[in-house]
Amino acid sequence: MNKFLNKYRIPSARWREWNYGDEGAYFVSICCKNHEHFFGKVVDGEMQLSDVGKIAEQEWFKSPSVRPDMNLDMEIFQIMPNHIHGIIVIGRNEYNCCRDVMPDVLNDGEYNCRDVMPDVSNFRDANHGVSTQGDNEMCRMIEQQPAANHFGPQSKNLASILRGFKSAVTIEARTIQPDFSWQTRFHDHVIRDDDEFRRIAYYIYENPANWVDDLYNKEN
Repeated sequence: MNKFLNKYRIPSARWREWNYGDEGAYFVSICCKNHEHFFGKVVDGEMQLSDVGKIAEQEWFKSPSVRPDMNLDMEIFQIMPNHIHGIIVIGRNEYNCCRDVMPDVLNDGEYNCRDVMPDVSNFRDANHGVSTQGDNEMCRMIEQQPAANHFGPQSKNLASILRGFKSAVTIEARTIQPDFSWQTRFHDHVIRDDDEFRRIAYYIYENPANWVDDLYNKEN
């Protein structure tokens, strides 16, 4: 295991060839510490938010206006009893305007550039009747992905967005729930194409209905 500042650390799960401030769509999952159910409960397949859950919802919606210079879209998300799944779309902005392509890793290790920005508005307005095949595998992928580190530049990128969101929720939540806390790391996945975007978005929307089998459900 590698060391940083003389301390052992978990190797980073970040995609090393990808700049996490670049234009693109990112699937993220963030959890409460010890998977405690701070955000509410699922009743008959629907999420009922607690007061802390409502704070998390408000702060998530506020994120794009707090960071208008990053051109964010964060409308696809789901708050669950002890975690949040969401898609964060970082649009073209002054910090990434010179980088408009994503490297596509080929079998020979070379890179092929292509535009993979999904049409978020079209997906939100469309009938969500897409195939659910592979949802369980997706959930396992999220849970099994190694935790990411916090080293490297943390400004105007995915890590800075989530750090600001978690900090804002913590400050407000502890006024009514003093022991509220997050897990220190988060899981992320760079969405490669429209098909993957649709599958992940459907998984997020259906999370409450599938809570009984959710890997984040402490009863499991």
